[in-house]
Amino acid sequence: MKHLSHAAIAACLLSNTACGGGDHLLPPAETTAAPATVRLRGCVVAGWLTPRAGVPVSARTTDGRLLDRSSSDRDGIFTLRLPARQTIALGLDTGGGEPLLMTVGSSDGWVGGCLRESGPVHDYQG
Repeated sequence: MKHLSHAAIAACLLSNTACGGGDHLLPPAETTAAPATVRLRGCVVAGWLTPRAGVPVSARTTDGRLLDRSSSDRDGIFTLRLPARQTIALGLDTGGGEPLLMTVGSSDGWVGGCLRESGPVHDYQG
């Protein structure tokens, strides 16, 4: 069985933009406009940290409108381009449980845990 690489786990755990957050701890030297869209990355696993390739993932508005769709790569990682500061329902298109409701940050970030093919989101925090 292939497991998520330590690099992928570290990226999820150590990213200062975990859970789609993303304002930096220090303000930028110059004032710039916040981006209209940001990149949200996450992972899909089965069982205990077994990455799943080719799993379709989508982000929708809370009223069901599709914002973006992607598929996980060979390491189980997916990337979506989404409107900044938008509340979304993130889920697997295969019908693997309830979607994860979250608010996208104002800069690129990672979901705080992996989506699972069956069951709840695996949270690295607990």
